Amino acid sequence: MNRLRRAYSQFELSEMFRRVMAGIIIPTMTLLLAIPPHMIFAGEGCDRCGCKSNCRWVCKLVREEKKITYTCWGIAEDKFCVGSPSKIQCRERELICEECSTTSEKEHDCKKKDPEKKDSNKSVATGPSIWAWKTWCPGDSAQVFTKKKLMKKTETKTVSSFKWVVEDLCAECRKGNQQPSNDAQKAQ
Repeated sequence: MNRLRRAYSQFELSEMFRRVMAGIIIPTMTLLLAIPPHMIFAGEGCDRCGCKSNCRWVCKLVREEKKITYTCWGIAEDKFCVGSPSKIQCRERELICEECSTTSEKEHDCKKKDPEKKDSNKSVATGPSIWAWKTWCPGDSAQVFTKKKLMKKTETKTVSSFKWVVEDLCAECRKGNQQPSNDAQKAQ
C-alpha cells in the first residue's frame, strides 16, 4: 500500500512543475514568434475598406443619441364652493293609502277563474298613513376653497452620449487617408 501512495518531496514537485511548464511555454512562444503580428491582433479584414493587409484592432470613440426618461411632479389646483348651512323652509305632510281594503267580490271572482292564483291576487288591507318631509332652503352665502392635487408627468429627452467601440482597421484606414469602399458600406 505504501508503494502506491508515494510522497513527493518539495524538490521533486518543483522539478515536475518546471518540466510541464517548459513543455507548454516554449512551444507557445515559438508559435507566437512565427505568426506575423497583424494576424495575431486582427480579425478577418479591415472594417472600412475590406482589405486584409496589416490590420489591427483599434478603439474608436463613437457619439450616439440616448433617450432618458424622467418624471416631473406638480400640483393641480381645483376650486370648489362650500355653502353656508341650509335652513328648514317648511314641514310638509301628506295622507297616503287612504282606501286600501279588500272586497269579498274580488276574491270570489278570482276563485272562479283560476283556483290556483287565488293567493297571488290578494290585496292588503291597511289604514291611512301619513308621509312627512322637510323642505330645505340653501344658505345665504358660499365660500370658495382650493383643492390641491399631486400630478405626475413622465417625459423623454434625447441627449448625446459617447462610447468606445473596437474596429479592425488597416494601416491606411488608421491614418484616415482611406475612404470606405462600397462593399464595406453595404455590409454595414
